Amino acid sequence: MPKKKLILFGAIAAVVLLLGGAAAFLLGGKKENKPAVAEAEAAPPAEHTSKGQKEDHGGVAGLLGSSKAIFYPLPDIVVNLSSTGRRSATAYLKIKINLELSSTSDQASIEAVLPRVVDSLQMYLRELKVEDIQGSEGLYRLREELLHRVSMAVAPAKVNDLLFSEMLMQ
Repeated sequence: MPKKKLILFGAIAAVVLLLGGAAAFLLGGKKENKPAVAEAEAAPPAEHTSKGQKEDHGGVAGLLGSSKAIFYPLPDIVVNLSSTGRRSATAYLKIKINLELSSTSDQASIEAVLPRVVDSLQMYLRELKVEDIQGSEGLYRLREELLHRVSMAVAPAKVNDLLFSEMLMQ
């Protein structure tokens, strides 16, 4: 009996070590985070403009995104969420959204169809249940769905991203 237990524990230890090694190899391996740094280093040196200021062609602004983005705030949206039963309490959702646009012409296009955008968002939000937007996964799905609906409503204008300024559920 003791020999069988020793072999069993040895086999378990070997499997654990193999799995740990495989996980370390797959997840840890050679991480090459250098492309972003290499791109920043490979960017042309800062040039002087006519006013003597330097133009930034990379660095932090290049890594964080375009500094020319335009943020367009949508009007606040307040809806009551769908309830699951007769006696369940009514839940309300108040949400403030900013749209990230790439040009001012897109802003004018959105203002022209703003009632359609708000209607599309309200129709979707009224069908949600509290469980649908709980947790980070629920918020991610909500953001993706709202971005899709806004993009469809404002086409051919391009919306780069949808950002939540405020979200209150009561």
